[in-house]
Amino acid sequence: MNFINKKIMCFCAALIAISICLPAFAKDDPIEYRKKLFQLKKEHQLTIDELNQNQQINYSFGQKKDTNWVGLLKGVLINTNNKSKTIEFSIHNSTITNELALELADLLSKCCDKITYLSFSNCEITDDGVNKISSVLKQPGNKIQTFHLSECGITANGANFISTALKNYNNQVTELNLYKNNISDEGMEYLGGAFANTNCKVNNLTLAHNNITYKGATYLSYAIQSPNCKLITLFLFSNKMGDNGTKDLFSALGENKQVNSIFLDNNSITDVGIEYIADSLKKPNELKDLSLGNNNFGEHGIDLIKNVIISNPYFKLKHLDITYNNLKEETIKKIKNVIQYYKPSCNLQG
Repeated sequence: MNFINKKIMCFCAALIAISICLPAFAKDDPIEYRKKLFQLKKEHQLTIDELNQNQQINYSFGQKKDTNWVGLLKGVLINTNNKSKTIEFSIHNSTITNELALELADLLSKCCDKITYLSFSNCEITDDGVNKISSVLKQPGNKIQTFHLSECGITANGANFISTALKNYNNQVTELNLYKNNISDEGMEYLGGAFANTNCKVNNLTLAHNNITYKGATYLSYAIQSPNCKLITLFLFSNKMGDNGTKDLFSALGENKQVNSIFLDNNSITDVGIEYIADSLKKPNELKDLSLGNNNFGEHGIDLIKNVIISNPYFKLKHLDITYNNLKEETIKKIKNVIQYYKPSCNLQG
């Protein structure tokens, strides 16, 4: 973080600290409120010239069960000095009611042509709230490329609302992070429909910790096989996909060779699942990163991977993680030796 960004963060912290003291005219008299904001900038030595020199502004708000940041956001948005900036906006550890989500969506829609990063983490938010906020992605001219909703209690209904937004012509999201929610297989079906839609631009997807089983993996595999799918990186760790889900996912790679990174740690994959992976790696693919830590495969699974490494020209992995499985030190040493000899460019974690 550069010096100016540090000063901006200090300024935002100061705003939050005194927000309860801001007068009631903040809502009804934006000009007067802007004067107050300008005075705060002066007090914290953040000058207009410095703001103009900074091409990106980062706003981060987070106070549990406190909505004072909404008033502060209004002040930020009416500040004319932000017109030429791009904005990264994040809210964390906050309670967002449906009414607040509606107000927030209205505010964000007024500057979505400047926002490139929109993040909510560890927030209490309903699916209806998700619907209101994700509607910003459908605004013409919006430039939101990164959309995070991690640890927000989102269910399948919320996933449906997000999917609708991702299928909209105006959507620009390329990175979607839904880490540690409750998307489930039903929600994965909705999202799969979005990823197969021509308007969806998501290439970096995080769905870790979402109670997704082999059924959800099947829905995702359908999307991956679509010629419209743009997915490249998949963070799917800590779900319940198992061997059957692994089979469907890696079968889909034969149809879509642009996926280059898959993280399937902690998904109850056994030697049977590794056999499906090994068969996929024998065919043309672009897979560079494969993470299989904390699963349930053993020496037979490692032998299958070793055979692919030794005999197959399509093995392109640059990173392979097999940590925390049912492997003896001798087994790990053997595959390390094979990789060092046949594929020295591959980094093994075991």
